[in-house]
Amino acid sequence: MRRIFRLSVLALLAGAPALRAQGVTTSVAALLESELASLLGVGYELPALGPARVSVGFLRLGASNGDRWGAGFDLALRIGEGVRIYPVAGLGAGWGSGQVEGTWGGWSAGLGYELRRGTGLGLAFEGRFLRLSNPGDAIAVAARISYRFRPPVPPPSVGSPPLAISPARSVLAAGVVQSALDVMGTPYVWGGTDANGFDCSGLVQYAFGRHGVSVPRASREQATVGVEVARDTLTLLPGDILTFSESGGQISHVGLYIGDGEFIHSSSRGVRVSRLRPDDPDGGYWWRRWQGVRRVLPAG
Repeated sequence: MRRIFRLSVLALLAGAPALRAQGVTTSVAALLESELASLLGVGYELPALGPARVSVGFLRLGASNGDRWGAGFDLALRIGEGVRIYPVAGLGAGWGSGQVEGTWGGWSAGLGYELRRGTGLGLAFEGRFLRLSNPGDAIAVAARISYRFRPPVPPPSVGSPPLAISPARSVLAAGVVQSALDVMGTPYVWGGTDANGFDCSGLVQYAFGRHGVSVPRASREQATVGVEVARDTLTLLPGDILTFSESGGQISHVGLYIGDGEFIHSSSRGVRVSRLRPDDPDGGYWWRRWQGVRRVLPAG
């Protein structure tokens, strides 16, 4: 069984407001049962097309008997909030030179696992089955290292005057917050919406639903509910929905503000409370990814 190495470099697409992220990705792979000596790819990655990560680019498959050139297309899906395993598939086609003159084509499919994702450096591993018309089938195991650039997010504003809160709103918000606190420690479950397990948006929907307030199911939908208010730490109200982006693109995480600079959310470690402060060991991670505030319960 012959181990052969692949190096691919992907330059991410910049400039489109809908993408809101750009960067570079490098992956190194070992190919098994293949006649190829190397595979080099350079292209663009579009990281924020809903749950999909799309990559397109040029390929060079090198071997002792000649080179193969072509184009490739990759599609990876983020299958759930907090879920690190993702399916990935690709298509490729092109032409050859030397002893392998002629066209070639093929596809690949497999799974990846993200050890770390978000802004800055990321690391993932992928395993794929490759079916190529020339030279044939192969199995690839790859390590992907990425660095993404985010557009600067202005820091939360401070110094705004406090809001006048109606007694009825205070009582309702306190009940919503308490419903979330009552399930503290519940494990994270992708798609979970009850006390057996929650994902981040499932927890928020559960807390509001216990008091007859309907909010959408998915985090990206909860990021549009109610009214948008400023990211102002002095005017946050209990019951406000805090929205976060772990990749610099669409909203991927939500939490419920509970007061005193703290919010409750369901992350990979289950339902827990974090402090929204830049210098907090845990909360600082979310502070840097804090995108906005949605107010479902009117202040007045």
